[in-house]
Amino acid sequence: MRFPRSTPTRISSNSSHARNVTPRDRLWALGLCAGLCISLIHCAPKPTKPNILLIVADDLGYNDLGLTNPLLPTPNVNGLAADGVRFTRHYADASCSPTRVGLITGQHPARMGFRPLQQGLSRDAITLPKVLRAAGYNTFHIGKWHVGNAIPELSPIEAGFDHWFGYLTQWELGRLPKWPRYRDPWLQTEDTPPAETPGHLTEIVTENAIAAVERLGAEDKPWFLNLWYFAPHGPLDPGERFAARYPDTPEGQYRATIEQL
Repeated sequence: MRFPRSTPTRISSNSSHARNVTPRDRLWALGLCAGLCISLIHCAPKPTKPNILLIVADDLGYNDLGLTNPLLPTPNVNGLAADGVRFTRHYADASCSPTRVGLITGQHPARMGFRPLQQGLSRDAITLPKVLRAAGYNTFHIGKWHVGNAIPELSPIEAGFDHWFGYLTQWELGRLPKWPRYRDPWLQTEDTPPAETPGHLTEIVTENAIAAVERLGAEDKPWFLNLWYFAPHGPLDPGERFAARYPDTPEGQYRATIEQL
């Protein structure tokens, strides 16, 4: 490459060594800077993918958290809000199934058939767990599903989850008659049929979520845990140690259910 002739620039310094800077010198210095920048980029640590825990409560009102209602003690949620970011303009559907579909697809529920049909998500539907799994995440669903189960195959597995534990609808929590219940619920996994599980539903779901986080954290991959509770959906039936703190009234039972959650 030929450089046009130009008048050299003379640089003076406190030392006795002063010299002229030519265009070739400038190009060399520019190349050195570029090389240093590239080296720094290659040496910089690669950004890590965050683990994601998505918690959904069922039929929880906007004013049913300690953030907005001091009568309801929710210190853990209050702490998350204080240390994080609050988004307060998300609008949910009047029933939970369309809301869940909109949440995991990013689409208006009506485009997915919710409502009026609510039969289930198409296998071709793009969902949050599918996108995250393609990005290298382990995906796990725990708790209530209720995203349509017209046929048994329409489970969280079809929606993009590697594993799941819980129940397809609240009507499967009880047997003979089939009725929602918190005590000794019938729960299943992708590999096991529904079976009666001793304990309180909220506690069982939480304990399994904690175990899942510990297990997923031991693997060398980021994880997405979809944690969908039944509480505080009716029929209200809080655990004894929480119910004892409030009056035995519908309002007291509701406040106890939220505290337990």
